[in-house]
Amino acid sequence: MGSEGAAMLDSPLSGAVTAVLIGLLLGFEREHSQRSPDEGLFAGIRTFPLLTLCGYVAAQGAQYGAPWVLPVTLIGIAALAVAAYVRAHGTHVGATTEAAAIFAPLLGALVAWGQSGLAVAMAIIVTLLLTMKTALHRLAGAVTEEEIVSILKFGIVAVILVPLLPTTAVGPYGALVPRNVGIVVVILSAISLGGYLLVRTLGGRAGWSLAGLMGGLASSTAVALSLSPRARGRTSDEVRPLAVGIVLASTVLYLRALLLVAFFDGPLAVRLVPRMVSLLLLGLVMGAMAYRNLKDEGRGEVVVHNPTELGKALLLGLVFSSILVGARMAQAYLGARGIWLTGLVGGFVDVDSVVVAAADLRRHGLVSVEAGAGALLLATVANLALKGIVVAGLGGAHLARRVLPAFLALAGLTALWMGLDAF
Repeated sequence: MGSEGAAMLDSPLSGAVTAVLIGLLLGFEREHSQRSPDEGLFAGIRTFPLLTLCGYVAAQGAQYGAPWVLPVTLIGIAALAVAAYVRAHGTHVGATTEAAAIFAPLLGALVAWGQSGLAVAMAIIVTLLLTMKTALHRLAGAVTEEEIVSILKFGIVAVILVPLLPTTAVGPYGALVPRNVGIVVVILSAISLGGYLLVRTLGGRAGWSLAGLMGGLASSTAVALSLSPRARGRTSDEVRPLAVGIVLASTVLYLRALLLVAFFDGPLAVRLVPRMVSLLLLGLVMGAMAYRNLKDEGRGEVVVHNPTELGKALLLGLVFSSILVGARMAQAYLGARGIWLTGLVGGFVDVDSVVVAAADLRRHGLVSVEAGAGALLLATVANLALKGIVVAGLGGAHLARRVLPAFLALAGLTALWMGLDAF
């Protein structure tokens, strides 16, 4: 029965069904997004399945001695799309639907060539891009030309220069592999870039709370440094949105760290899941309690600088390298206790770098999973302490009274987990 089921899945009929389902996915999105009477409906929920099926049948034809069928089919569909665009040019601008219609038969062809998984994945990505029209246009309007150039420069470094870095271990204790350091810097900067773009797009319009939540993806410390000075001279009610933003930014830290650990070290991530998730939930509860009586005040733009500037990327690489070398030195002189010192000091500098350093030591068998997890938890407490100093020093008493209780609660739960782990 198993072999018969596999044969059915590999049959031409199942491939045709897959092609039709892909077309339905694209067509449903286009039909839904073009409900406005001002937009022409070139292709919708019926046409797109036909287009993907055309590509599937045409690609099958190549296997039966007719390789010209697919090019002719693509040319015909492209001509139809161009004609539709010219006819509707006066009623709507843009050629997104027409471009998707030309792309659809290629997805059907992929299915015919035995690449159903790739075709489905690409269909999902295309549908997501089509659905995010408003958000992407907002993002394009928010990002400046200088920021685009900076991101492109960083892309050149990530794609061209990093692969050229040597793979031989260098530095004290052989702790540094230049290419690995470059890859880590690219990963950390990419995470920060995602949060940065969200802040640039949604910050002021969504309010300080959402800006803090999104900004925490880039840097919770940067959010605290940005929002705290704004609390000076404001009333208690005016400070509340800023406090919620800082608490939520600090809460996102646990999710970001857990995802980063999962990328570098699965066993360490498994150990941290209940600890990080409980801290995340506690932070969200504290943020929701503060948000409950929040007034619609204090909206504006949160300042988080572009994390892909080359200077910042180089600084991040130096910070990460220093922490990695320090972790190896501490481990060499102090044994397992060295990773705890790394977590304590590194947490004041950059929690993400502590994550990568702990995962590196754990993968090489230099520390246990328990020690690596404990060091990371200690780093989060150190980071809370740093942000608490920033809030109290730059934000004043009103902000401190609203933020520090949440920080103390998070630090208390972290200490509880570390105490339980010690027994």
